[in-house]
Amino acid sequence: MVRSFVLFFVVLLALSGCARSTSPRLGDASTLSGAGLAAVQLDREPGSFYPLVSGNRWTYDREFFTALRPLGDTVTYRGRERMRVVRTVDCPTTFDGSIWWVETSRTYTVNSLIIEWLRMRQDRNGLYELETIPTPEYPCGDLGSGSASIAEQVVRPLRASGPGTSGIPLAPGRAEGALIAAFRRALEPRLSAMPGSARWLDPRPDGIGTTVLTRLAYPLRVGAEWAIRPEVDVNHEPIFLAHVEAQETIDLPAGRFPAYRIRIDSPLFRPGDVVQVWYGRAGFLALHADVTFSIEGEGGQVIGEGHAIDEVRLAAIGE
Repeated sequence: MVRSFVLFFVVLLALSGCARSTSPRLGDASTLSGAGLAAVQLDREPGSFYPLVSGNRWTYDREFFTALRPLGDTVTYRGRERMRVVRTVDCPTTFDGSIWWVETSRTYTVNSLIIEWLRMRQDRNGLYELETIPTPEYPCGDLGSGSASIAEQVVRPLRASGPGTSGIPLAPGRAEGALIAAFRRALEPRLSAMPGSARWLDPRPDGIGTTVLTRLAYPLRVGAEWAIRPEVDVNHEPIFLAHVEAQETIDLPAGRFPAYRIRIDSPLFRPGDVVQVWYGRAGFLALHADVTFSIEGEGGQVIGEGHAIDEVRLAAIGE
């Protein structure tokens, strides 16, 4: 797939797919306090759930799959991108009298690096993200990529695992730019509720302002639910609603972790769409998303069908 198309979704830290994939492998919930759980070496404020302290660092493996079938074609065009994402808590900053912590995400592919950042805050009632549009100046000094040696160390496993991107040839004679733009318009609403993205779907007409998003509502317990965004749709339903589905163990490249599995629902999703995230005391642990959608041209006509899958898994803590 053309590079601009892939990078669009990397920036969003979104959803993905071309063939159905499995969720992170889960253990029996009864083993939550059993042997074999990974040791968590992260700093945290006393009594806090999410380790929101400067200096904490997480590394994630991410695979993003896409499939596109234009109407009238007999071929499905597929793409796959492997990435490594490094997230760090960098420094505190102040907004409207409250302290927010800057969390920076660096997404590495074999050939590129994308850096984005957001502001997080936590209290006894939840974990929050501050969305400000347009994005203000980065408050923690130089927003560089880090040293060349660190970048090489991060990218090396991607090269060793094989080609990072599989190309998607578009149908001969089709306007490539128009097709990709339509694909973006169709998928963006389904990508906007993902943790780790500095850009959420913004329902405000002018797209300018500040919104507080609720990533987690405490105390976490099975059956709890909350609105991620304050806005509602025409039926007065939350645009994105989080439901705690289960408390279980999850096996990841970084080890075995107790986790809460949270399902994200939205009236923007189709029946059968799946968006799930896992959080624990080690932080954000994993994401699984699998969605399908129609692709419309600029005139509103359907010109194709799309399928996307995103798999994100914690690979390392503090490395």
